[in-house]
Amino acid sequence: MRNGDDGLALLLKSQAAKLALDTFKTYGQQAIADNQRQQVSVALRKVIDAVIALAGLANSMADEVPRIGIAHAIHNSMTRLPELHDWLHGEKVGFGLAAQTFIEHERAADRDELLSLLRQFNSPLTLHALGIADQHEQVKKIAEGVNIAPHIAARLPFSLSVQRIEQALRATQGLQAANA
Repeated sequence: MRNGDDGLALLLKSQAAKLALDTFKTYGQQAIADNQRQQVSVALRKVIDAVIALAGLANSMADEVPRIGIAHAIHNSMTRLPELHDWLHGEKVGFGLAAQTFIEHERAADRDELLSLLRQFNSPLTLHALGIADQHEQVKKIAEGVNIAPHIAARLPFSLSVQRIEQALRATQGLQAANA
């Protein structure tokens, strides 16, 4: 959208995603607490609905313009590593979002809101948190496995080279102190 893409599908995706995000911000902490107490509550239902219905709706919108979620492409690559099979889809996408924010934003201040929200929900934000021991080889495998068609990547306002993805994956390690 920053590049003037005003396609209806992207606008609908954006609105559904924003509603889901607003739901997480409003009800997320309560939903986590209620879930830990094994109590079904309004907050828990709203968050579950946001995850399933709104996130699903946002992801299902398509038009003639191909688009990709970088965090999901990172997730997809991570699924090829056996040591990450025990992590849930959302946890890997959360890490992918952390890495994506380093790809997308040079300034730390531009990353703060998303990273703060991911921390609030205890998302694994570092390679260490994911239990990746051999970071050099694993980072290289993850970065090389991110599959985004060149004609889609060319539409983005930042580079998606393997080196840029590796750099972003490694940059998450700087979040270690914030998680401690």
